[in-house]
Amino acid sequence: MALAKYKAPEFEIVAKKAYELPFNGSVGATAQLTFVSSMIAFQFKVTTIKIYFSNNHANGVRHYFLVGRNSQGSTTGIPEGDNMFGQISPSNYHIGDNETIVLHPYALWEEARGYIKVHINNLNAYAVAIKVIIVIEEI
Repeated sequence: MALAKYKAPEFEIVAKKAYELPFNGSVGATAQLTFVSSMIAFQFKVTTIKIYFSNNHANGVRHYFLVGRNSQGSTTGIPEGDNMFGQISPSNYHIGDNETIVLHPYALWEEARGYIKVHINNLNAYAVAIKVIIVIEEI
């Protein structure tokens, strides 16, 4: 009895492009500031957010992460855009002190162009340094 021959299908693995976007700067005492990316001209997903909290953040620096259609930021409140954590988290911001937090939001942006916004609300009575790295991947 002859065995039937079977040819396995061929698969092509396409590497996806990933980009690390740094958001660095400082925010004054009891101030708010939005850091906005350049226009991202492709559909993407946010795979990783790394927040570096220095030891003077004292849980008084709120970090909001948004995606939106425009590049407008704000110094008086949360800017226009969809909060990456607002619908699934009990809190729509992150805080910390003397630690690094790594988040995996898996936020999708399925429009042809968009912007990532990191809004900072510094509740402390002194200025703080901000360092955030967001990793996106083309979809």
